[in-house]
Amino acid sequence: METICRACGYQRKPADQAPDWECPACGKAYSKTSQGSPGSLSSNAQNSPSESSKPLVDEDACATYLAAHYGLPQAYRDSLLRRMVIPVLAMIGMLTMITFLAALFLESIKHASLPGWLIFATFGLMSLVVYYVASLTKRGMTIRADSIEIVQAYSTQVIHARDVLGYATDYVRVYRSSGWRYAFVYRPHGRSEERMYFSLGPENLKDPRLLGLFRAMHNYGKSSLDQLLNEEKSGELRMLDQFSAALLFLVDIFIAWSIWPLIFTMVRRM
Repeated sequence: METICRACGYQRKPADQAPDWECPACGKAYSKTSQGSPGSLSSNAQNSPSESSKPLVDEDACATYLAAHYGLPQAYRDSLLRRMVIPVLAMIGMLTMITFLAALFLESIKHASLPGWLIFATFGLMSLVVYYVASLTKRGMTIRADSIEIVQAYSTQVIHARDVLGYATDYVRVYRSSGWRYAFVYRPHGRSEERMYFSLGPENLKDPRLLGLFRAMHNYGKSSLDQLLNEEKSGELRMLDQFSAALLFLVDIFIAWSIWPLIFTMVRRM
């Protein structure tokens, strides 16, 4: 039976370099964290939805773990495809369509007295698209010894470690698309529970410290952490991102080939 740490829930692997008596994730001795056999704890116990509404671990597990393992801040970002390549390809397609519609409308009112207002609005809309895509490159999460900072496209949220109750992993389906959604469950200043969603590439879970953090906390989601790890190991998530990027690239090529000549023709006529 595999050895599993009772402090953080990390399951020891044959490739781990730490001594047999020490957990590779949290550094604690198995003899000090277990009352019986270290392997008697199920690896899914803290990462599967519980029949009871009560957490399986202490609510201070996050604060305790961060204080012990994140003396130096660590930043985690989404994959390059999700954070930059896919948004940029989508932006190219959107800007092309905006330019085409603006040129088409300008040609129809080229004798109007004030076409400058439309030009101003068009460039303003294009600027907003570029700004939004640029802001996506900043998305990420920074974990410190006392807090978790989550940077989204438009905002930055700091969650104090003592307020974090656990995390949630859910496999969501929206219309024909599907994907993983992550969130920290926290209770700010004694109020009701809230969820802070964040973007996180599954490859970040290769970091034993981050994986140990999730293992140490209660999972409030409907999907187990092991499901996510299994999909990451199989390469399904990576293949989905690559397919999305390739499809957007082909769409951009088609748009550029079919629409830009029309845009240039309309601009020359004006």
